[in-house]
Amino acid sequence: MAQKLGNRICVVGRSDVGRVRTLNEDSFAVDGSLRLMVVSDGMGGHDHGEVASREVIAALREYLMSPGTFGRKQTIRSDDTYPDEAPTVVNTIATAETDDEEEDGPTQDDVPNPAVTLVRHAVEYANSKVFEENQKRKYPEGTGMGATVAGLWLSNYEDRLVVFHVGDSRVYRFREGDFSQVTRDHSMIQQWRDFGERGAQPSQNILTQAMGPAANVVPDVALVDDQAGDCYLICSDGLSNMVDDAVLAEKLGKATEENLEEIGDELIELAKHNGGKDNITLILGLVVA
Repeated sequence: MAQKLGNRICVVGRSDVGRVRTLNEDSFAVDGSLRLMVVSDGMGGHDHGEVASREVIAALREYLMSPGTFGRKQTIRSDDTYPDEAPTVVNTIATAETDDEEEDGPTQDDVPNPAVTLVRHAVEYANSKVFEENQKRKYPEGTGMGATVAGLWLSNYEDRLVVFHVGDSRVYRFREGDFSQVTRDHSMIQQWRDFGERGAQPSQNILTQAMGPAANVVPDVALVDDQAGDCYLICSDGLSNMVDDAVLAEKLGKATEENLEEIGDELIELAKHNGGKDNITLILGLVVA
């Protein structure tokens, strides 16, 4: 049954093990009280990818529910800058140059958006929780269980949506006939494409960032404007690798409050019909007001 986030977005979520895997390592959450939609694709097989994806989502919700209880710096500093557009896979957090002779304090434009900052800290906290579990299990850094994460948050600080991700789970948007990928994969194949497809094509499943194997991540966090009629799709690669963009666009373009659940089911079945080689998880969010 569809849920409402803030009486503004109609949401449904679906997850399926697919046709090849025996274990569903994906997790998702639609949290009406937090106004959060999030998908996490666990990686690791026998190394407990399903534990990682559950932990990522649980930690995100825990942090966003009580951000002041985790000891991380919550004050907004003038030397933190966060871009309003999604950054590339490298760390784009910059330190502003200061002028010793400048006595004026930071302007409003110099202060990072609190919703963006909070989500960034929440993702970092979730990564630390999975990393700590890997350390407890004696995995060397860079190995062990891991997960991707992608989501949208409608915060109390902002009218715009906060979009965030680490890895190759994706956020798409259909708006007035235009279908676009809002996020950019943290993967070797995406880097290969970004640099003009020079050299041998890398494997599609090699990530440049994931939640858990390393002590630190640099999540992409941005603000996106939304308008009535927009349809957002958050999904694991079990859907995006199995269903062409043109088909995704066609389905999202038909979304209404009445048929959103049906479209979610159809997308799952399409991925399975096309091979279902991985777990398939999706969230559809239709902006209705």
